[in-house]
Amino acid sequence: ATLAMQQQLIDGGEDGFDLAVADALGDAGELGHAIGAVHTALAQAFGTSEVSGETLRAALNTHLDELVVQAPQLKEFESAMRQLYGSIDDGPHEIQRIHGDLHLGQTMKTVNATEPRFYLIDFEGEPARPLSQRLAPDHALRDVAGMIRSFGYARGMGSHSADWEKGNVAALIDAYGAAADDTVLAAYVVDKAAYEVVYEANNRPEWVDIPLSAIADLTQS
Repeated sequence: ATLAMQQQLIDGGEDGFDLAVADALGDAGELGHAIGAVHTALAQAFGTSEVSGETLRAALNTHLDELVVQAPQLKEFESAMRQLYGSIDDGPHEIQRIHGDLHLGQTMKTVNATEPRFYLIDFEGEPARPLSQRLAPDHALRDVAGMIRSFGYARGMGSHSADWEKGNVAALIDAYGAAADDTVLAAYVVDKAAYEVVYEANNRPEWVDIPLSAIADLTQS
């Protein structure tokens, strides 16, 4: 049994989402580098494995089956979403341990330090999922997708422009080392947005247009 846990104090760390809303986050590319470094460390510590494209496609479609039942607003986009999922190549695709619930609120930045840096925090994964699922290997781009969606929320909360969001997302993706047109990444962004639709419909219906607009943009592009 675990009797104690030691954690590093992030002296002067400020919440990444609050910084983004205030347009004080700085270079999103630095965040992309930080996510990449964490993924590399997790892969080295826990190893990697491979799954087929069919496995990824099936998991995304099964998740969509569940989400559409909970949020009928998704039916309008269901066909386009499944078409996107179906375009994922056969692979193999590498999977590994990931953060599992990554967004700007799961980051801190030491903005006043001599060398400001980002920290990723709270590696428990999505609280609503069982522990076995949170510990299971997954595609690293799921974390990147979560961060991309978080910039959409920061844009809405901070009344930023579409160019602000696009610029930060582009810097994040480039620094992480992913391709902007990566089909797997696009699929996970849409999957995350669909999950957000369900969450907002149940908890903050006045916010549901934020993820719905993202799905519309992604499935029409």
